[in-house]
Amino acid sequence: MVDKNKIFDGLVKYLIGESILDLKISDITLETDIREDMGFDSLQLNTMILDLEDQYNIEFNDEVSQLKTVGEVVELIVEKVGFWFR
Repeated sequence: MVDKNKIFDGLVKYLIGESILDLKISDITLETDIREDMGFDSLQLNTMILDLEDQYNIEFNDEVSQLKTVGEVVELIVEKVGFWFR
């Protein structure tokens, strides 16, 4: 079973490390917009996607262009990782 909370926690730590803004873990929720609220640009988003693919041994497709929030990223990771556990 895929642990959403563990994926969320790992993603939050990653995002804080990569963000140019001074954010705390408590500032980030599932509704946090990665571009608007965290100041990520397209290069940072592409780097994040590549890092997540490596970390979880998954591949993202065109659906990543639609991702806006932390929750959407978590759900997509869960979907991709969960596929391998079926």
